[in-house]
Amino acid sequence: MGRLLVVARGARAGRVTDQRISVVMPTYNRARFIGEALDSVARQTHPPFEILVVDDCSTDDTRRRVKAHPAGSRLRYHLQPENRGASVARNTAAEMARGNVLVFLDSDDLLEPDHHETVLKILADAPSVGLIGCDCIMIGPDGTAFCSETWTAIQTRIKEHPIGSGRRSLADIFLFSTPFPGMTIRRDVYRSVGGLEQALFPLDDYDLQLKVAAAGFGVYYEHRALARYRIHGSNESGAAQAIRVGERKLRCIELAEERYEGIRALGRRVRRRRGEVRRELAIALLKQRRLTAGLPALLHSLVEDPGGLRDLSRIGARRLRLA
Repeated sequence: MGRLLVVARGARAGRVTDQRISVVMPTYNRARFIGEALDSVARQTHPPFEILVVDDCSTDDTRRRVKAHPAGSRLRYHLQPENRGASVARNTAAEMARGNVLVFLDSDDLLEPDHHETVLKILADAPSVGLIGCDCIMIGPDGTAFCSETWTAIQTRIKEHPIGSGRRSLADIFLFSTPFPGMTIRRDVYRSVGGLEQALFPLDDYDLQLKVAAAGFGVYYEHRALARYRIHGSNESGAAQAIRVGERKLRCIELAEERYEGIRALGRRVRRRRGEVRRELAIALLKQRRLTAGLPALLHSLVEDPGGLRDLSRIGARRLRLA
């Protein structure tokens, strides 16, 4: 890893043409959407070097639709020997990749046409940057935008934590994670930090950003919406999975505190962040009428973050309604 860090930090600005993108697309029973996802890659103003579709043992006609797509020789399809999860599928694609830049796109999401062109320019201008995140527009099953605000704009308003384009520190990432669709990372950086951890899915992307920053590579956030995140009934990070998402996010917070001295040095802000995440989990538990788990979690969150009382008074009445 040390050699990679020296190369990344000491290199001079490169050219966009020096970078070859491998699009990493895990899929499982997404035949309904995968054609649109592939179309969004095919429409890039800077074409990718290859598109790697790793099928996690789909039982629908995903394979047929991928094989029928007109992407041609750029499209490579790989069927996993067994269903092991999206993070494992992404790691498999990263090992297969022949490009030196990985772009992550789930098979139900979309990229804006200038995504590749934008991220490649950032990488060419800043060789020390190892990972790039971007904002995204939320869309429904039919592709229609859910609202006029982007994902980050909504989270900024809720958390009162402004964010804009530019470099992000380890502390910044810990306190405010950015969305996954369109995340871009240099292949060597991805391999050097160990890739994604299935045990943390679907918060493995948050953990990846923390690992990259902690290893000394630059992390950059592009505030423009370069991707579209599709919300539908079977999202792994959707409302139906809120309890699991909360549990995994809390585990990411705890691991970051264990692993990184820079996080421990944040002191009170770590406790506030942990309290915020625990409160999100508590609300998810209470909405599922799991009172014996939800109420203690809520009290615990307020001990860690007493300021959470203000948030509960502001948004709690709506979110705590029991269906």
